[in-house]
Amino acid sequence: MVKAVVFDMDGVIFDSERVWQRVFRVVSERFGYNLGEYVRHNLCGMGEANILAYFRENHPEVAAVAFRKAALLEYRAEILRGENRLKPGFLALCQWLKGKKIPIGLATGSTLEQVELCFQKVGLEYKAIFDAVVCSGTGVKEKPDPEIYLEACKRLGTAPEDSVVLEDSINGLKAAISANCKAVFVRDLIVPSAEILDKCYAKCDSLAEVLALLKSESKHSF
Repeated sequence: MVKAVVFDMDGVIFDSERVWQRVFRVVSERFGYNLGEYVRHNLCGMGEANILAYFRENHPEVAAVAFRKAALLEYRAEILRGENRLKPGFLALCQWLKGKKIPIGLATGSTLEQVELCFQKVGLEYKAIFDAVVCSGTGVKEKPDPEIYLEACKRLGTAPEDSVVLEDSINGLKAAISANCKAVFVRDLIVPSAEILDKCYAKCDSLAEVLALLKSESKHSF
């Protein structure tokens, strides 16, 4: 029986990785930086503190704080323009989970303000969907550290090994796997290495596939 499901937000609930891909390219060009797509891949899923640390360690030539401020402003503008669309299958999956009385969590590298804005823009109240929310900027260590998922499980009252985590990013999967959660890779723009995928509980191409998986697994014990 599924005890809990914890969602990542960007790339799983919202089709935001395409938005971030565009934002990253535009802002990099604006600042005159030659930052390839591989840099964005490395940052994907991280919270702000880890993103700034990554730039300091790997790209000291980047004015990280100014760059991130510009990127976040550009991303917010994209959201307000309605570019951050809900992924197909999300509402059906949540409806099924609620019908089964399975707790739903959210663990994201985005801030609470970004969470509120994203859901508000598509006409949803996130507090009505999630039983626990863990965001960037709350004092919890962020992805790829496992603490964000351990905290989400704690707030949901479930053991990590009984909790399914839905992730699209490399850093998110690393966090979920290290937390001993059942990591399910939900395909988006970035495909993790075979080494990471081999440690995942399952691999799905869509949230509709996730729903089918959970319906099947709910008949049995994890």
